[in-house]
Amino acid sequence: MTGPWREATARKVDILRRFVDNEHTVVALDVVIVTYNSAEYLSRSLGSLPDWVDVAVIDNASSDNSAELARRAGVRVVANDVNAGFAAACNQGALLGAADFILFLNPDAAIDGENLENLFRRMEEDPGIGVASPIIRHPDGSQQRERWPFPSASGAWRETLGLHRLGLRSGDDQGFVIGACFLVRRSVFTEAGGFDTRYWLYGEEIDLCRRIRDRGWKIETVDDATAVHVGGASSEPTDPFVLEHFCRGSERFVADYAGSLALLSFRLADLLGSAVVSTVPGPRQRRQLHQARLRRVLRQLAKEPFSVGMNSPANAALGHSIVVCSLEAWDDVWRRNQFLVRELLDADPHLRVLFVEPAFDRLHRLTSGGGPHRKRGLRSALPDGRLIVFEPVKTLPRVLGGFADWSLCRQVRLTVSRLGFDDPTLWVNDASYARLTEETGWSTLYDITDDWLPSWQTEPARRRLKENEARLFNCAGAVVVCSADLVAGRRKQRPDLELVPNAVDVEHFSRPQDRPTDLPKAPIAVYVGTLDEDRLDIDLIADLAGASPNLEIVLVGPNSLTSASVEALGAHRNVTLLGPRPYAVVPAYLQHADVVIVPHIVSPLTESLDPIMAYECLAVGRPTIATPAAGFRALSSPVVVVEREGFVVEVAEALARDDNVMNSEVPSWTERAVAFAGALRRARDPKSRRTSVVSVDHPGCKALTPP
Repeated sequence: MTGPWREATARKVDILRRFVDNEHTVVALDVVIVTYNSAEYLSRSLGSLPDWVDVAVIDNASSDNSAELARRAGVRVVANDVNAGFAAACNQGALLGAADFILFLNPDAAIDGENLENLFRRMEEDPGIGVASPIIRHPDGSQQRERWPFPSASGAWRETLGLHRLGLRSGDDQGFVIGACFLVRRSVFTEAGGFDTRYWLYGEEIDLCRRIRDRGWKIETVDDATAVHVGGASSEPTDPFVLEHFCRGSERFVADYAGSLALLSFRLADLLGSAVVSTVPGPRQRRQLHQARLRRVLRQLAKEPFSVGMNSPANAALGHSIVVCSLEAWDDVWRRNQFLVRELLDADPHLRVLFVEPAFDRLHRLTSGGGPHRKRGLRSALPDGRLIVFEPVKTLPRVLGGFADWSLCRQVRLTVSRLGFDDPTLWVNDASYARLTEETGWSTLYDITDDWLPSWQTEPARRRLKENEARLFNCAGAVVVCSADLVAGRRKQRPDLELVPNAVDVEHFSRPQDRPTDLPKAPIAVYVGTLDEDRLDIDLIADLAGASPNLEIVLVGPNSLTSASVEALGAHRNVTLLGPRPYAVVPAYLQHADVVIVPHIVSPLTESLDPIMAYECLAVGRPTIATPAAGFRALSSPVVVVEREGFVVEVAEALARDDNVMNSEVPSWTERAVAFAGALRRARDPKSRRTSVVSVDHPGCKALTPP
């Protein structure tokens, strides 16, 4: 669980308990209602709720007075500028509260205090229930079906062939409850990661119930709790757009949990079923609905039989979109791209981002293990649905020719099309996507964060990188680098390149955190960053360990070291490789270090870097000993820069001093994002290119000036 969910949980407050009927106590509930042109029903829904609940209404850009009605009712209102979708809006509402339970309620549904109390009491009686739904009734008192089996290809064929009438289906206890009105434990909702915002409209509750059930929680219908639901208050089922997203919900669920072949089978069952129902005698509206379904499934089978579209009003709404081709994954170990994307999204509520991770190398994984496999395909990374992460698949090695890069670019183009992004800006961090800007004509910003040319890569790889960089220098509307060394090295190719260094979330790193339980006893020397031979001086760490046997040396970060280096460090009992830790807790490791160490190699590669750790050290204020590598040389207290030969002695002296110095002039990611946003604008309008290097100060360094 990452990002806003973890932060919301960390902010959780003690829940107020209030008396009801002077007999027993209930926990205050958070109620989330998502509206879209729902004014006709909203007053009744709000009026039915008891006064011991906290209500948040998230309005998805209604054209009626839904938001104003909610404000007049005295509840909290968030008015979105775009129709973000039901799932994203529910996530927004959930983050506003802190109660132990969340009731998701449709604006055309109503539940009174007595029934809500019965629903809540049942969940208190059985701590194994994760989601509970009341009995759902129509306004005339007749019962709606509130529980359904999970969609599947086999289930679709049973229904198409009429076998479901023979009672051949498994019990409904394995199914889901509809999203009109259901109560969920906040801890369970948070554990599951909230609603998946790929489900823009319909199907989101199916996926959430499945993930909750798969974690061992029960999904239950409570017989002595009742809610009234009109149904379809925000949409007409025969509307082509509504029908499209209704069908997508089940299709996406089948594709996610059973694969692309099951999706094809599911659609074929729908094809046959709709063809039959649309031609046999029956109500006219029913025939028209299935005729529309038939036309839709024929289009899908012809256009994308093995995938489900993701284009929606949320993606194609106001503002613009960015496609980030990144050298690093979107994960818990936050890096430059993630910080900048977060700031850009915060600054522009209309922005949509597709973040393309490094490809899953299928052949490499088969031959060498290849490390852990991230979740392939598309996934939402933030609750509001504006950030979609995509991991493409690389099937053939690049040594066999250009097919690998062609395939990756094609996957990105298809994904952009499925999302409905219109004329996105391409932010290239991985130069292997150079052909993407040539093939699409998208406005492009080339962001250089490392100089890999002089590194360990093979000559063919180095040659490909030079060729791709030359293509990007020629096509990109703007070029950004992160360090002074990269300015000097790339200035001839692009005199107008811009310098946007790294930064730090000062508040995050200066806010005190508890001591991590996996830290050894003091004294401790801590390093935080990627562990690899291109950056770390392994021999220097070994020297420090040997000279200071009572000092615990802790290395925190993704481990890319060779087995020989791991063995060399493992020979010292006082060296611990902890592996990566989530960004949320990284400050704790630095704050509780007796001394922070930065044993970097001074090399052409490290000279090209602007290490984020340099800014983090300034923000934390703990004594820091660093070799004279780029990013650290010009820093002052609490950072002490020393040549390799004096590193061990200086660490010992820092342990004796144990001082703490806070630096009030550390640059923030918000500042850097402003500069980066300017570069993105210039990428879209190359006529505004600057003719000199843009200057942005590094802490402790003089501003760069054009030659």
